[in-house]
Amino acid sequence: MDEPDKLVSELIQSSVHLKIACISLRACYEVDEDVPPELLTLRNEATINAKVYYEKIMPFANLVVTMIQNVAFDFKALHLDEIKKDIEYHRKKARKNSCLANYTKELHMGISQCFKQQEDHAKKILEKYRLDLEEYEEHAKILERKADHRYIWAIALAFFPGLNLIVSPMLKIHADADKAKSLRLVATALAFRDTLPKSLDNFASSLDNISGFFNNLENDLISLIDDDDDGIEHQYNAFRLKVDDIIESCKQYKSSIPGCITDLRAIPIHIDEIDVKEWFCNNLHEKEDGKMVSYLDWGEEVLYENNPALQLLRK
Repeated sequence: MDEPDKLVSELIQSSVHLKIACISLRACYEVDEDVPPELLTLRNEATINAKVYYEKIMPFANLVVTMIQNVAFDFKALHLDEIKKDIEYHRKKARKNSCLANYTKELHMGISQCFKQQEDHAKKILEKYRLDLEEYEEHAKILERKADHRYIWAIALAFFPGLNLIVSPMLKIHADADKAKSLRLVATALAFRDTLPKSLDNFASSLDNISGFFNNLENDLISLIDDDDDGIEHQYNAFRLKVDDIIESCKQYKSSIPGCITDLRAIPIHIDEIDVKEWFCNNLHEKEDGKMVSYLDWGEEVLYENNPALQLLRK
């Protein structure tokens, strides 16, 4: 029940970062004529990770938001005395949700690292078009003066006026078609090398704070179990005052999902021979004890009481 304002902020920001990540991926496939071999190589390797993100990882993030919304509905409908009567249920629920948020955070950090491992292909594009990079930087400086300072790091997306962008203003299409294409190639490389991993890392940071929210909620509920409820009623009331804001921010996040799905469906990632489960089996997570374990096995371990999450994991 701690810091409900921060939770609202994290939910709103996470929806923006999710949108930026999806647009960044889509931008890698916007150039469709005379595609240079460096970009083809980047696409071929990125496609696998894009499919993993679309089919397996993003659904976990959506489930986290659904769980937050459910908790908010609970606290809106129940009085403190009613929560006390079923305190163990609510405590376990908070714990399960904390584990889910933390697991989802680690998935985002893992897939972000996979994309970062492919940044050499983006560097080759920038080296090949280094003269166009100089012109790109001139345009970018002009755009940055008018852009939302919070998203200047995503300014490369302003070079794709055909996409539904968060970053504004848009770059006007260059009169010279070849030059416009070269600038988009540079922007593609920068979007992949810089914007995509940063948006995923920012999303992971929001999930980390959301996991912390559930941890704090569990601790507050444990205090009620121990009858050490001094100040808990005050926190409960403070949380209830923000319940509608939390529910609304969850709705805002969910309203962004169709647009994100549209962006990801524009990518040719529906390739039968790509088995997304292999990513969960082959990529490893380092546990607190230093042991390396696959994301699949770790998920089975930490999500064992969370049926909706297990269904996503085993799907």
